[in-house]
Amino acid sequence: MTMPVIHIYSPKSKAPQGLLARLSNEILDELQLPPNHAWMLWHPVSPENAFKPGWEGDQPAPIVVMYCKSRYTEEQVVRVMNIVQKVLSEKCSCDPDEIFMTVQRVHPYHLLARGTIWKG
Repeated sequence: MTMPVIHIYSPKSKAPQGLLARLSNEILDELQLPPNHAWMLWHPVSPENAFKPGWEGDQPAPIVVMYCKSRYTEEQVVRVMNIVQKVLSEKCSCDPDEIFMTVQRVHPYHLLARGTIWKG
């Protein structure tokens, strides 16, 4: 089943070259998942439609929302968050302390992927 799914919101119109693939590969390695079991989505946000301190500058730090299965341990989630922070700060040339990220856990029976409902 595909998980995690990571949404990255930024005023930049597109993701830096190679960012999404690198992020996916490092997370797959960390969680020991097969290829294509992590999704990365870049969402450009028009400056007129949002306010986040620092988004006016040249190196805006993204807002990140990660959805992952509830079966991941706290340690796994923290390691993935650290990967996201490291890769985003490097590839977006932004201050790692300015990256905001939240994790939303998906519980059994609340996920449909590859034609199957995940039951835990």
